[in-house]
Amino acid sequence: MDTNNHSISLNDAAQAFLNHSSIAVVGLSRGEDDTAKTIYTKLKSSGYTVYALHPTESEVKGIPCYPDFAALPHPVEAVVVITKPIHVQDVLTQAHRAGVSWIWLHKSFGNSVDPIAVELGRQKGLNIIDGGCPMMHIEPVDSAHKCMKPVLQWTGRIPRRIPVFEDN
Repeated sequence: MDTNNHSISLNDAAQAFLNHSSIAVVGLSRGEDDTAKTIYTKLKSSGYTVYALHPTESEVKGIPCYPDFAALPHPVEAVVVITKPIHVQDVLTQAHRAGVSWIWLHKSFGNSVDPIAVELGRQKGLNIIDGGCPMMHIEPVDSAHKCMKPVLQWTGRIPRRIPVFEDN
């Protein structure tokens, strides 16, 4: 683990995350919640190479899915996680093994943040954005996400600063 870390603003961490061109999205669901699909679609329409990861489905809502990082046709540089917190530790372990060093755990009105998994991931040198949504930072930002960001920061639902590691 690299202990040469410092913290940066959420905006700077979001920009560092979004500077990666290939991103995986974990958490597509056949249920009513389309948060993961919405993020996947926004990333794809913004020019990113995006892959969906799902451990048991080969397709969800018309989006092809891969069971794990090893099955992807090309490596990814970052991953957005929109799952229940109980699944986060497994995703972080897989991402670390695959060499992915930037993780975004979605948290706005829903929550994918497991504080213990975040701490363990950071001990491994992972850069983890533990809250908020990439759609608050991908231009053009829609009005709902523009409004949500300051409210969620003010209420403490999303972080203001993110610890990052120099070599990532």
